[in-house]
Amino acid sequence: MKYGIAIGKEISPAAPLVLGGDFVESMKYAAGLGFNAVEIHVPKPDMLDTDALISACRKFNIGISTIGTGGMYGGEGLSLIADSENIISEVLARLHSFVHKAALLGSAVTIGSIKGNIPRNKNRKPYFNRLAANVRIIADYAATKNVTILLEATNRLENNLLNSARDVHDFIQEYQLPANVLILVDAFHINIEEASIENCLKDTGDRLGYIHFADNTRRYPGAGCFRFNLLAKAIREYGYDGVLSIECLPLPDSKTVAEASIKFFKETY
Repeated sequence: MKYGIAIGKEISPAAPLVLGGDFVESMKYAAGLGFNAVEIHVPKPDMLDTDALISACRKFNIGISTIGTGGMYGGEGLSLIADSENIISEVLARLHSFVHKAALLGSAVTIGSIKGNIPRNKNRKPYFNRLAANVRIIADYAATKNVTILLEATNRLENNLLNSARDVHDFIQEYQLPANVLILVDAFHINIEEASIENCLKDTGDRLGYIHFADNTRRYPGAGCFRFNLLAKAIREYGYDGVLSIECLPLPDSKTVAEASIKFFKETY
């Protein structure tokens, strides 16, 4: 099992990123605490200096597990189901560049909130078709680079499609998406959407690829009432041995969150 932590250029009390500032310094700090990986969240691929990041990985013996792309939606409103062809073209261009950089960094690429939201009172099926077509475009390109695409189940308050592990699994199956499209689940979203913590990982079939950790308060594990013991049991029963990554609010401060999170991981997994 590997332990990861979410980092970005800037952090705020309203966004689930733990460490902010210079990426190399964040990687050094995370490695010093005992994390094996960081996930880097940026809205634009040109914010990633691959040479500096590769050097930092080697120097600090830490990996980059995935590149988070949610800033495109949260900051700019860009999504893979937009009605504008210009927006779709922009998102696909950025995702192609993210995949190229991910291949250099040995990381995956996450598609989470950029799934977007289907407009009210619109026929939903064409938007699912559009999402599937665009995910396939990126996944096919990613396959040529040996890059995994992580398709995230996000709660209904953030996205009005693909909210549960079963939703994402069935979407992948219905549209026969490539084998390099795996499912990302998140304890925070599980708490809202899943009927059973014990069974939600089984709902991914053989497509589980990544797990995010945050308590029901979206703070670090232990700062709420989510039943992490049940999730730990589900992880063991599934046989998952990939990355467990902290993606939560940096509250009360980044240092407290990072230290409490690595302690939680080491004591629980």
